[in-house]
Amino acid sequence: MKKLAVTLFVAAAAVMVAQKPAMNPKAEQAVRASMDQFAKAVLGKDKATLEKLMSDSIWYSHSNGNLDTRAAFINNVMSETPKYEAFDYADQKIVLYGNTAIARGKITVKDLMNGQRRTLELNAMQIWIKGSQGWTLVARQATRMNP
Repeated sequence: MKKLAVTLFVAAAAVMVAQKPAMNPKAEQAVRASMDQFAKAVLGKDKATLEKLMSDSIWYSHSNGNLDTRAAFINNVMSETPKYEAFDYADQKIVLYGNTAIARGKITVKDLMNGQRRTLELNAMQIWIKGSQGWTLVARQATRMNP
């Protein structure tokens, strides 16, 4: 019984250590660079960069509750509705768990939708995974701060 308890304790400790966030300024900087590339690709309608940065199976949730696939999001960016004019990050906090990064902070999006200029202040969480091609966005969830 004592041996089983020790084994379970060691296994639980190993799981907790594996879940502990890591400090890695170089990786954090790489995630920030990928986020900036993503914003520039949205503004510049750069389909190739969006395809590179977004997972095929991404869950991209907008602040209005809509969930986009990678193809749907990229098609929207490439169309004129909405026409993105600014995509700015602020107060981003990034936590790394091995090859997974969780970014949380504010995003200001300015766009033109049906002839109306909008400024959307969002709280957003993004999950990035590091693979052989660099950091890839696998999930995003946004909430409007100014509904």
